[in-house]
Amino acid sequence: MWALAQRWRSEAAGGDYETFGEESERYPTYNHNPTTPLANQYAYILDRYRNREDGEFSEDVEGVPTHEFPLRDEINGKPITLSTVVVSADPDANRYDSRYSAIRHLEAGEPFYIRHTFSADVPEVLAHVEELYNQALDASVSDSQALSILGEIHWWVANAMPDHRGSAAKTEFSVRAIAMARGMELPPMRHGIVADLEAMTTSREAFVRHYNNFFDR
Repeated sequence: MWALAQRWRSEAAGGDYETFGEESERYPTYNHNPTTPLANQYAYILDRYRNREDGEFSEDVEGVPTHEFPLRDEINGKPITLSTVVVSADPDANRYDSRYSAIRHLEAGEPFYIRHTFSADVPEVLAHVEELYNQALDASVSDSQALSILGEIHWWVANAMPDHRGSAAKTEFSVRAIAMARGMELPPMRHGIVADLEAMTTSREAFVRHYNNFFDR
C-alpha cells in the first residue's frame, strides 16, 4: 500500500519520484529522527504545550533545559517511543535568536519542535500496520469497527513518518484506499484538521476515539 501511495504522490508532483517516491524513504540504518519546528503554520500546536507542567525534564545538546512530551505505546508487548514534542523551558525563546539560527541544521537549532520517531523503528511500525490492514479488510468487521482500525492505521503511520517528504498525504491516501477497498467512502477532513499533527500530539486511544469527528459530515 505504501508503494502505491508513493507512486500516487510522485505522479501528483509531476513525476517527481526522487522527492516523493522510494528514494524519499527514511532508511532504518541511519537511525536518525528528523524534527519539525513548531513555527509558522505549526505554531498552534505549541499553544497546547506552553502551560503544561507534565513534561519530562531534559536538556538539548547545548545544555538548555527543555520539557519533552513523548508518545509511548507498545507493539506486541514491546515498548516503543514515537513522536516527541520538545519545548524550551524558556517560554520566551525565539527561534530567530542567533543562538538558534546559527545551528539551525541541528536539533538544538529550534526551541520548540517535534522530534519524529527514530527511523530504525519505522519497519516495526509498518509491520504492525500490515496486521491492522488485514483486520480492516476483514468482511466480518463492521464499518464502525473498521473506522476505528483505520484510525489506528492513520495514527501509527503518521507517527512513523516513513518518508522525508509527503508522508502525511501518503498516509491519508492509504487510509482512504483501504476504506474504498471495503466499500466505505470517507468524507473530506474538516477544515482546520491536520490529521498527522493530531496523531503526533495525541495518544492512540484519544486519536481513535475522536477519529470520526475529524471528517466533514
